[in-house]
Amino acid sequence: MAAPGVGGIASIVWALMLFGPRVALATPAESPAIQLRLGASGGLDQASLRLTERTVAELLLSAGIGADWRDCKPQEQCESDHLVVLVQLLSVPKMTDGEACGEFVRDQRSDTPTVIVYLPRVVEMLLSIRAGSSARSNPALASVEIGHLLGLTIAHEVGHALGLTHGTSGVMKAWPSLNEVVALRRSKLMFGHREQTIMRIALVARSDELMARAR
Repeated sequence: MAAPGVGGIASIVWALMLFGPRVALATPAESPAIQLRLGASGGLDQASLRLTERTVAELLLSAGIGADWRDCKPQEQCESDHLVVLVQLLSVPKMTDGEACGEFVRDQRSDTPTVIVYLPRVVEMLLSIRAGSSARSNPALASVEIGHLLGLTIAHEVGHALGLTHGTSGVMKAWPSLNEVVALRRSKLMFGHREQTIMRIALVARSDELMARAR
């Protein structure tokens, strides 16, 4: 995902707070799941992080995939029977591509699938949406928060981690339109049917691999 640029990010990020309880989402027991481990939080407040987690969970649930969030310290060993994806929220833009909101890579030391999110560009997206004329007439756009867009960015990159390419609409669209953002706010944004199948197959294959290693 990519976005246009602006400065003064640190003060803006701290100002974007959404107060509310953390909500657990029910997932069918037979659904494959992914474990997301937050490495760097980029200085975000806890309320925004909780909203980010909830948004990711809702989007992955649209593909029938559970999201198990863990705050594992670097020195801790967090056991998991699921695919583990490290999430790094960085407070700086990507040096080689200032337009990027996020990317999927593999950690060089552990080979762990890693989602990197560049907070300045996500904040840019948020400010652009809020400042647009559409936000003045659409409450779904006027009330969008940083956690909504971070959740969308992370879910998008998890899609790449599970073998998806960019789509023409939905979660995997390279740059979300206002229609995608409105759908996100109304809990109607989702992965396409073919994308859901690809993701679930990838997760089942990974789970089988982990079980085979444990034997």
